[in-house]
Amino acid sequence: MNRGRWSPVLATMFLATLAWYLVYTEQLVSAFRAETATMTRIYAEVQGGLADPNEQAADRALFRLQDIVVGSGVPLILSCPADHDSRRGTPPVPGGDLHSRGTGTNPGVRAEIR
Repeated sequence: MNRGRWSPVLATMFLATLAWYLVYTEQLVSAFRAETATMTRIYAEVQGGLADPNEQAADRALFRLQDIVVGSGVPLILSCPADHDSRRGTPPVPGGDLHSRGTGTNPGVRAEIR
């Protein structure tokens, strides 16, 4: 190939790589800003719950924290005493109920976690 043709090809490759890097960096910055906003909300809820003298403030703060975590898209597996149905808002678990005795004995829960 002629030496004069390599310069435009290399310049185009460089500009394409630079453009991809700038787009990728912008996506990372957006994700970091979203995570920072979520962590700021969590911190504010915790501090508000600790500073409020009301007896129910801690419980309300926990419920608001749960709303923040659910809203962020983190998958949750809820556990409660055996006489309470905690499956509201969670996907059905194949292979039985959530309240099998023993740690890790329910294959449906194990499959859902993976």
